[in-house]
Amino acid sequence: MRIRGLAVPLALVLTLVLSGSAGAFGISGFSGSLSDPTGSELTQAGAHADLTTTIDFNILDETGPEGPFEVTDGNAKDIEVNLPPGLVGDPQATPMCTDEQLEGVQNGGEISCPVDSQVGVVSITLYFQYVEHGQTFTVPVYNMQPPLGMPAQFGFNIFGVLTFVDAKVRDNGDYGITADLSGISEGLDLGASSLTLWGVPADPSHDAQRLGPNGELGAPSTAPPLALMSSPTVCPTTPLVTTMSADSWEEPGSFVSSSFDHDESGAPMLLTGCSKLPFQPTIKVAPDTSEADTPAGLTVEVKMPQDGLLNPEGLAPADLKNTKVTLPEGVVINPGQAAGLVACQPSEAAVGATGPAHCPSASKVGTVQISTPLLPDKIEGNVYILPSNPPHLQLLLAASADGVNLKLVGNVELDPRTGQVTTTFDETPQLPFTDLKLQFSGGAQAALATPATCGTYATASDFTPWTTPYESDRFSTDRFDVTSGPGGSACSAQLPFAPSMSAGATTDQAGGFTSFSMLIQRGDGQQRISRLQFKTPEGLLGMISKVPLCGEPAAAQGTCPADTQIGHTVVQAGPGPYPLVVPQTGQPPAPIYLTGGYAGAPYGLSIAVPVVAGPFNLGTIVVRAAISVDPHTSQLTITTDELPSVLDGIPTDLRTINAVIDRPGFMFNPTSCAPMSFSGTATSTEGTSAPLESHFQVGSCRSLTFKPRFSASTSGKTSRHRGASLDAKIVYPTAALGHNQASQQSNIAEVKVELPKRLPSRLTTLQKACSAAVFEANPANCPAASVVGAAKAVTPVLPVALSGPAYFVSHGGEAFPSLEVLLQGDGVRVDLTGTTFISKQGITSSTFKSVPDVPISSFELYLPEGPHSALAANGNLCNSKLSMPTLFVAQNGAEIHQSTPIGVTGCPKAKQAKKARNSQGKQAITVGHRGLRRAN
Repeated sequence: MRIRGLAVPLALVLTLVLSGSAGAFGISGFSGSLSDPTGSELTQAGAHADLTTTIDFNILDETGPEGPFEVTDGNAKDIEVNLPPGLVGDPQATPMCTDEQLEGVQNGGEISCPVDSQVGVVSITLYFQYVEHGQTFTVPVYNMQPPLGMPAQFGFNIFGVLTFVDAKVRDNGDYGITADLSGISEGLDLGASSLTLWGVPADPSHDAQRLGPNGELGAPSTAPPLALMSSPTVCPTTPLVTTMSADSWEEPGSFVSSSFDHDESGAPMLLTGCSKLPFQPTIKVAPDTSEADTPAGLTVEVKMPQDGLLNPEGLAPADLKNTKVTLPEGVVINPGQAAGLVACQPSEAAVGATGPAHCPSASKVGTVQISTPLLPDKIEGNVYILPSNPPHLQLLLAASADGVNLKLVGNVELDPRTGQVTTTFDETPQLPFTDLKLQFSGGAQAALATPATCGTYATASDFTPWTTPYESDRFSTDRFDVTSGPGGSACSAQLPFAPSMSAGATTDQAGGFTSFSMLIQRGDGQQRISRLQFKTPEGLLGMISKVPLCGEPAAAQGTCPADTQIGHTVVQAGPGPYPLVVPQTGQPPAPIYLTGGYAGAPYGLSIAVPVVAGPFNLGTIVVRAAISVDPHTSQLTITTDELPSVLDGIPTDLRTINAVIDRPGFMFNPTSCAPMSFSGTATSTEGTSAPLESHFQVGSCRSLTFKPRFSASTSGKTSRHRGASLDAKIVYPTAALGHNQASQQSNIAEVKVELPKRLPSRLTTLQKACSAAVFEANPANCPAASVVGAAKAVTPVLPVALSGPAYFVSHGGEAFPSLEVLLQGDGVRVDLTGTTFISKQGITSSTFKSVPDVPISSFELYLPEGPHSALAANGNLCNSKLSMPTLFVAQNGAEIHQSTPIGVTGCPKAKQAKKARNSQGKQAITVGHRGLRRAN
């Protein structure tokens, strides 16, 4: 209560009791009713009933000089009445009175409120000193012009004391109305109060209690008959409950309370007739662009006709309880919106607390606007993201106007397979509205993205009224069209798929250590990337020997040790010019680990991407890839597993993938400066394949030296049965290398040797060559007679040497079988093919035309004697000077032409000739998985 003026007659001042009673302040009775103008109980839901609340305070019996009298047991200070949720009033239904008019400032103290602003009456029972019983005064109640920030206010004037009832909305709970009388005058010894607000103030049945302009009762209303009060639109199985609390001037802040849920006859206060209430909500949903695959704002507008809310002859429509809106499949969350987004914390959202929300602007994802006939202004505010994680997100609708603070929590469910968005708002307040408009943020970082293809898209909605189960849900559908591609491009029957690739080393120094990056890009309006496979240029390799390999299960879990990391990746997701970058600035990098064998390949990658975007943490996504080695060129082929297309309902919508290999001293360039390419294939989620290619070439090849040392030897102990042997060795000189250089020498590209006539090919062995089909299927199935030797290669690239057998293999169309050297180690297989040619003069030459661009420390090929030796011997080798013309071609184009002497071992000295002839020494060769071994 606020006192605007005090014009109480002197006699009354002398007889008012200032609190002096000694009892305990309390409430002896609290009751109320919903009735029609005749006073009969009105239980129809949504009806425009008169509302009456009656409060009786404790009364004490006292004795004075003139006999017994009654006094209140304390003076009431504050009264708060909590009406049932859904019981609403429309202060716009009548004219309003000002404080000055209620006080009679310009009318000699007489009330001058407009007649049609009267909305009820209040009966106040006051107690006076030495007066036997209290006296009841009935005065008009007016619809007041509320102060700023107050939804509605009612007031009355009792003996010049202005009393105001502030009507507030409980924004900390059920959004019902609370009637608050604060600071009641200490001079009013209030014993009872009965306040009646008329359901239809202009109804003629209230004329008898209506105060005229001259203070007379019985004034008719000239205003249109509009409804002020409306009953809840719910038919509960439990009674409507009204509660109150009050304190006294004697003990301020010490509140006593009471409640009622029955009428005066003791019957429960239940509403009926819910099935009679209209309920016709509709929805309209439209993105702010008609372009496909584009960031989009979205407007969702729900309309609720409220024709019966003000119509005194009608019934208020059922209030909306639950709303479920399912956007069309293809309308998805835009990943780009997460950048810079924060969550509104519970303490900021103030859900369940009094007052407005105070969310940070960075948590805003849209705006909300609500029109209601109950308030002169629209309820406006914002939509915020609350702490949550896909696929279960939470939104906060926070809007305020005229002292009403709405804070509604909505749940957003994302389909984990398609990303389809379904939003629900449950148990929304029982407050009527005509229009609710949600506008989700648009622009380059819009909240949503449109479907990838053109077409007509339907939004489905399900509205549940508070009258359920007495009234069924209403379903509404709205459609919008996507009419063009991104940027206004023409629609196509099938999306194109043309990703691009840009790959390259950070240095072009041949043979030098380098970092390497590969960038895959896909434009808007294209099919999504599902898998990638790419092949490195020849000679672009990594020092596997210098990196520990991550094993399982750490590789599968993305928890590899740091010393297995060889690089990192950065991806961008989402349409438009501002996709989401993962990892975001300040977040841990997404490491690329080198792993042991994976998917049948000798090595693999574990790419661990921690997806932390704004307030969302989707955990670490692990993408695996297999690294296979081409047995002929040693090129690496990297094949990824299927890339995730949706993460917990958020489409990955990959636009760029940037993989960087930057471990120092790991990757190194080829020693060939020939133009090459980094090539590959991208596969879309729709199964379409697209080629990928990026030019690659290094320089400064001429700065590399080329000085391999080549030697050969044969045993002088030969026979027609066992043939002859040959041991050929290539050794690269070791030299101190700079930290930027993997090799200062060019690797071998081609080797050609011509055997002397004394060491011809053994024709009987050539005839036992393995067929190419058998060899290519499985060399282990080749005939034993086709195995003619063994080889061993030591390379700084691998932690172990490569070794294996040498075969004669017959290829269709070739005059002579080729010499196939199969090297294996650490899961890697390398095939060296030497073409065999026998001239008319019987000279055998072998040419290895395609030697992989791989650095070696040494290489040894041993062709032993035996029943199936590759070579025969013409005459005594011990008395011959053997040599073979040799050509070495480097990867950088340098050539070495030389006549390589063939040393003959095992020849007896002159004094030991006799002993040598009697010698029965034998030589054997063993090829095993550990390499080449000899025994004498």
